[in-house]
Amino acid sequence: MGKVKGNAVAPGEGERRAQRGYVPQYDFAAYAIHKAIASGTLQWVGLADRSAGNFDDLVLGLSERVIAHQVKTSSKPKKFNVRTLMLGSNALLASLVAVWQKLKSKENLPVEVQYVCDDVPADDDNIDKSSFGPSSSAFLRTLEANRSSRSLEEWRGSTYGPFISELISASGLEPEKFIEFLSSVRFLDSGQGRRNDAWGQTPLDRRRVADISALLPRLIADEGDKDRWTLEELFSRLNWSDPFSPHHGHTFPTDALVQANRKTQDKLQLALAATDCGYLSLVGPPGCGKSTLLQTGLLPTPQAVVIRYLAFMPNEGHQLGRAEAFDLLHDLVAQLKRTGLGHTLVPTFLGT
Repeated sequence: MGKVKGNAVAPGEGERRAQRGYVPQYDFAAYAIHKAIASGTLQWVGLADRSAGNFDDLVLGLSERVIAHQVKTSSKPKKFNVRTLMLGSNALLASLVAVWQKLKSKENLPVEVQYVCDDVPADDDNIDKSSFGPSSSAFLRTLEANRSSRSLEEWRGSTYGPFISELISASGLEPEKFIEFLSSVRFLDSGQGRRNDAWGQTPLDRRRVADISALLPRLIADEGDKDRWTLEELFSRLNWSDPFSPHHGHTFPTDALVQANRKTQDKLQLALAATDCGYLSLVGPPGCGKSTLLQTGLLPTPQAVVIRYLAFMPNEGHQLGRAEAFDLLHDLVAQLKRTGLGHTLVPTFLGT
């Protein structure tokens, strides 16, 4: 074997170092993608996205916003000074502003930029040119707690005023525009982006995340040279079915010959409106119209949504399926998602 001279890195060690950087990045991206799928808001995913500048590690296209990420992992986290990070040789502020402006000009949704790192903001430094300024840690905590609510005047009147003025000057943005930009910036430092267990993942969730993580480098290396993939394309490449499509239809068949029973419908709605917990039972002999009444007369109230599950459908074979607990759970959760409830729930296993 040849010797490694000077500061040169042996080929095998160089490959290991590269993978130590990429694997945590893919794991973070996979976790963020899975969480967005579970929330029901994911529309598309950008990887090595050329429209996102230095924040191209992961771009999430959600139904209500677009989030661009730059991910910096480290096996030996260090303390950092946020002023040096933003205005020093790394010029993070310039990168943040550039990608925020570029994506805002391209997207029709609010844009958020996230800097994700393992390094830790210092709590024994100061972020302005005085000797008694606030620490990096204090500034980032304040930014996270107030980024969407604090006005320009409030920032300037605070202990962070000199630092904010310096950032405004360096950003090239008008002061009010800078505050809009600042409200769109997030720092996930100290390994926050890697603390996936804090979300309460199950073994099944971890399997899904691992499947996504394994797919990401293949998407980037795809000969199609794409930057973005739709949710449907992700499901196809993962060989997953749509987790939010019910396994069965739950509309009881009615036709124009059905006559409404207004008196009973009104009683049903009044009973629902007067109930805030417990159960209501609709009883009657077979064929008297219970299912038809529930289909035509059961409507949402200000206090409740309507989730339907029919274990029996006329003229339909009833082997394994509708009457099984697995399908019941899936279809109930899928319908809850459509109402905007259960943000972190995925109905059942996504795979085939």
